[in-house]
Amino acid sequence: MGFKVIYSLESEYFAVANQLITEKQFNAITEQEQGGALLDDGSKAFLGIPLVRIETDKGARFGIVLHNTERSPTLDVYHELNQAFDFFNKRLFDGELPKCLITMQRDKRSRGYFAEGRFVNSEGEQLDEIALNPAFFGVRSIPETLSTLVHEQCHLWQSAFGTPSRSGYHNHEWSDKMLSVGLVPSTTGTKEGKKVGQKMTHYIEEGGLFEQACLELVSTQFSLSWFDRFPPMTEADFIQRVSNAINNIPERLRKPEGNTGADPKVLSFIEDPLPEDEDGNPIKPKKLNSSNRSKYSCPTCNHNMWGAPNSMILCAVEGCEKVAYVEAN
Repeated sequence: MGFKVIYSLESEYFAVANQLITEKQFNAITEQEQGGALLDDGSKAFLGIPLVRIETDKGARFGIVLHNTERSPTLDVYHELNQAFDFFNKRLFDGELPKCLITMQRDKRSRGYFAEGRFVNSEGEQLDEIALNPAFFGVRSIPETLSTLVHEQCHLWQSAFGTPSRSGYHNHEWSDKMLSVGLVPSTTGTKEGKKVGQKMTHYIEEGGLFEQACLELVSTQFSLSWFDRFPPMTEADFIQRVSNAINNIPERLRKPEGNTGADPKVLSFIEDPLPEDEDGNPIKPKKLNSSNRSKYSCPTCNHNMWGAPNSMILCAVEGCEKVAYVEAN
């Protein structure tokens, strides 16, 4: 028998069941699970499948909860980031990091940042922000992208339990925390770089805790589902960057099928970055003229008129001496 949707919990989940069970039946099943009792077929009774309480006209009933197969792309993206945050919080920070709000922000100057107390709710509760730049998701491997997340988690740790320096400065306390989780801070991204400074990046310590934890995560079905079509580089640079990411990532950090997250399939969807104005805002290309009319202006009296493209129009205004109108671009 197939499952039947009986109650929508939220956009990600549905409560479904062949048959709703009563509270008495639910309590019996719970006792069976706790005691390790088996059903007639030898399987554990609903083991690992959550049940939800539903109020009906016949009283409280319980149904099985399953994932909704038509999930939102927004939920997918943020679920993946939150999954990675929780995973590294447990593996590298003993689960002690406070809550924060993970966002995606485009900033061509950085791959991510941390902002203390950036958000507040209606009750006055403040939350820190960890932002990741989605423009780099498609041109960096999953371990590289996740190392940026952990880099910012070290800032979150210092904000909660340490003593941050002036805005933007990466001090020795933060640097020591980075080293303790297996990321080596560097002003250049190499061994020659300094370990403290205003502008910092890092590289992954071979055999360090981050590498070990990341190996565990990428060996599962973890992935980043969506990529920015306009990475901060040309298509040629993008192709080279993806090739480098795949070739340079240590074999020990590759998934079993060799996919590190810098997926070459994304290449077919990537376009060159949009041009920018003086403030760094993308300049969208002008739309083609679909009306089949063009604007013409007299260079002498500035009189305007509309007509068919590529027309020869002479100005009849006195004093213009029948000068030709100029077609606007």
